[in-house]
Amino acid sequence: MSKFRKAQTGMNLAEHLAEVRHRFFVCSIVVFLVGVLAWIFYPQILNFLKTPYCNAVPRHCTFLVTNPLDGLTLRFKISVYGGLFFSSPVLFWETWRFITPGLKAKERQYAIPFVGSSVVFFGAGVVAAYFIFAQAISWLQSIGGESLISHYNPN
Repeated sequence: MSKFRKAQTGMNLAEHLAEVRHRFFVCSIVVFLVGVLAWIFYPQILNFLKTPYCNAVPRHCTFLVTNPLDGLTLRFKISVYGGLFFSSPVLFWETWRFITPGLKAKERQYAIPFVGSSVVFFGAGVVAAYFIFAQAISWLQSIGGESLISHYNPN
């Protein structure tokens, strides 16, 4: 049995810190690797993310960049957030594996339905936000009035 997977009944501070360091290292590597994949699949991820915007504003389905670094910055942000999002199951698992040995049986009994329902509600929120985004953009554009321009129009 690995020293990081043993029961943590009598761990001292150094052992706890070693455990946290190990979990953090695993999470960092996974986020980095998945972030590299998100960098590679940037065009597909960007198309998926801009679909609700294009549904809301079909005539202006392009983004305006005002700085030469904006394209690189956007790609980097999508890679980092994509890495965090797509590696979140591993992050949650590593966190759970660190916390679980410190819980009593009754506390674990309550934690499992809580974690399960949290995942379901979070997923439902993500799906709802994706489908409601077009209406939110339309409302946000209309709230300022007719005299405001919210997109670049070269004509």
